[in-house]
Amino acid sequence: MRGGWLAGLALVLALSAAPARALDDEHHSLFDPVPEDELRPLCADNPGFGLPPCIVDAGHVMFEFTAVTATFANIGGVRTQNYAIGDVLLRVGLTETLETFASWTPLNIYTEKSGASPQSDSATGSIGFGFKQSLRNPDGEGLSIAAELAIEIPTNGENIAWTLALPVSQAFGDDWTLGFTPELALLPNTLDGGQHLGGSMAVSLSRAIADFNLGAEIYVAKDDEPTGAIRYATANFSVSWQPPKNENLSFDIGADFGLNAATADVEIYCGLSRRF
Repeated sequence: MRGGWLAGLALVLALSAAPARALDDEHHSLFDPVPEDELRPLCADNPGFGLPPCIVDAGHVMFEFTAVTATFANIGGVRTQNYAIGDVLLRVGLTETLETFASWTPLNIYTEKSGASPQSDSATGSIGFGFKQSLRNPDGEGLSIAAELAIEIPTNGENIAWTLALPVSQAFGDDWTLGFTPELALLPNTLDGGQHLGGSMAVSLSRAIADFNLGAEIYVAKDDEPTGAIRYATANFSVSWQPPKNENLSFDIGADFGLNAATADVEIYCGLSRRF
């Protein structure tokens, strides 16, 4: 499976070498923002596992808030529930082709039941930082490609995690968009202080209908833990809605369904994205 991830990364790099459409305003920056009447279509990271290759407009901020992500699993007779509360992603456009971002989950509430009485715990989630550089069409139109490097810092003192993703999307007119996000990761081991490789691929198809965007996605991942590789597979379905006459706001809701024994059974989430 690792060979498939590398092949996907190589394909993305090859595509990025093709000539890109020229930018309309290459001079804008964090301190020289894009005027309101020249803003691109809203570029939200939510919903779904895949990443959008579009870039936040220079000098503008994208605030993305997931009110709750509820995850339910029954693996090996152990039933678990996890609620991630108030997940925040803040993205800032630095130039026409580069953005930076920070993420944080303020609260995770975890419940496990394997016997007569459940056990519960709560903790603050990891803090993430990173950059995303457009390689082609930062507005997300046509064939759009980007590279994203991210770091995730656990608040419980474990090792940090690094990820490299190369999101790609191909827009077909104003209605359909096909997306791919191959990703390689360096992850902390579960049982000791070491690290190991992991990787994933998200393939999505979305369609815009009036003010709604309907999405379907398949996500597969492999975690090469020293104790044995773990494979995950998920199907995701989502809906996002952009209120009429408001090009800076969208609401989203979605559900993930596990496709193998190692994956959580169901995950449900809802949130919003707002550009400033």
